[in-house]
Amino acid sequence: MGLGIVRDPGSHAFLEHIRTDPKLLGCSVTMPCKVAIIPRLDELTPEGAAIGAVNTLFLRNDESGKRIYCGTNTDCIGIREALVQNVSGPSIYRGNPALVVGGGPPLGLPFTPFKTS
Repeated sequence: MGLGIVRDPGSHAFLEHIRTDPKLLGCSVTMPCKVAIIPRLDELTPEGAAIGAVNTLFLRNDESGKRIYCGTNTDCIGIREALVQNVSGPSIYRGNPALVVGGGPPLGLPFTPFKTS
């Protein structure tokens, strides 16, 4: 298919390709690019802005019809849902410490308690 791995988040050629390819709607962003790509984006969702890192890049049309780059962070949604869906009520967590074990804790973790809906 000719797909390659892009290691440089500032790759102008890659960003222009995804803006102009009508079949491409977005892509995943991995470390260490989650923070480095932000200056290249046109817009951030509230989650992406609050966390200061994005793991999903999507394109949308602005008012003039131009495709713009938007970044969001879905880590906080995944973390929240994993915690909330497995208990009778999320209030069980209120005031209690948490231990996060993993190879690289997501940047969205501290934001999770504040986004409960």
